[in-house]
Amino acid sequence: MSRLRFQPVEWTTHFVTNRNLMGYLLMKPTKRINALIAGCLARALTHAKTRRGEVIKLHAYAFVSNHYHMIISSKTQRDLSEFMSHFNGCLGKELAIEHDLHGKIWHSRYKSSPILDPEALKDRYQYLLAHSVKEDLVEHPKQWPGLHAYKQLCLKQTLKGIWVDRTGLYHAKQQAKLKKNLGKPMPTEADFTIELSVDIDGPPPMWAEITQEEYESLCESLVAETVELHIQRRKAEKKGVLGVKKVLVQPIFQRRFTRRSPCPLCHTKIIELLREYKAAYWTFVGHFRDASYELRDALIERSETALVTFPEGGVPLFGGGG
Repeated sequence: MSRLRFQPVEWTTHFVTNRNLMGYLLMKPTKRINALIAGCLARALTHAKTRRGEVIKLHAYAFVSNHYHMIISSKTQRDLSEFMSHFNGCLGKELAIEHDLHGKIWHSRYKSSPILDPEALKDRYQYLLAHSVKEDLVEHPKQWPGLHAYKQLCLKQTLKGIWVDRTGLYHAKQQAKLKKNLGKPMPTEADFTIELSVDIDGPPPMWAEITQEEYESLCESLVAETVELHIQRRKAEKKGVLGVKKVLVQPIFQRRFTRRSPCPLCHTKIIELLREYKAAYWTFVGHFRDASYELRDALIERSETALVTFPEGGVPLFGGGG
């Protein structure tokens, strides 16, 4: 059994990651790709709110050419799983169409780890906001041509994208093939495309006591610290940055080695919190396995009266989400 999704309390903040297959640059930040990513993100946020209310809060994001990170607070683990399933499915479909691909787009299921204390949260913000700079692509996040939370948090830029109703477009094209519609104009993608805006929320629950101005100032200072750190590193290494022009002409389908560290069970700087979380997680895993075995046996026996209860804090089998 792979690692189970687990959120022991309501409104937990998670550090979320996903990567393109083989390190391909399927999210290379062209105007079109940026619009599709933003549109899928806005659509997934709207979908979550429509279905279950205010259950997802997006705080920060960074999309580079072959992977992304987001900092998200979710009411429950199931809310996060359903949101991520919708977003990755929608974006994966659009990237496949854009690059004329069939099959997998993502390297694996998305990875997420809960953030348990304010210092760990600050560390995750600094790591996320350093993207595009720490990879020596540009000197400052404001220069990155793709989606980066710095622009929305600190520069007050709005983020707009497009969402294509692929289901509606497909049915319209099928209708257009009928004899009664022959000679009429064929529906186009533009007919089923709408513009959506991505709204980000304020500070995560762990930083609820700070004002919006203090929050933005903190993000600005984290970026400034990171930028200076990498300027000094590049000077010592006698390196420069790739630059926007070269970023945009990189070959998309060249296989790349991407250094990946194991996804931690959680993010915390406090050893006691780590021990408590590990104990709660493994207790949850034991109860989840017991419930899954009961369900499997009930399905084998085709029982119609089996009552199987999965533990709180996760996503039950057949519960949806990814």
